[in-house]
Amino acid sequence: MCANKDTFHFTNCSPQHFRFNQSLQYWQGVERYILESGVLALKRKISVLTGPVLDDQWRQYADWRVPLMFWKVVLRVNVAGKPQATALLVS
Repeated sequence: MCANKDTFHFTNCSPQHFRFNQSLQYWQGVERYILESGVLALKRKISVLTGPVLDDQWRQYADWRVPLMFWKVVLRVNVAGKPQATALLVS
């Protein structure tokens, strides 16, 4: 139940906007590439973290300030057994 409540915080649902999440140029493209070339092809586990940039760039929505920039970090172990990270920033 608690996870369901967290889903609807603006800082969590804002990066789900169709411009981010349904475009191969942004999150969907990155996640598809990682899934197809890493997880499925190499049978590797990954961790994907996403969050808002909490700075002075925001848009007012009702009583809330909605961030305009979001980050994503992909953590994985490469084929040589070394940890790797990829960080992205989208506005």
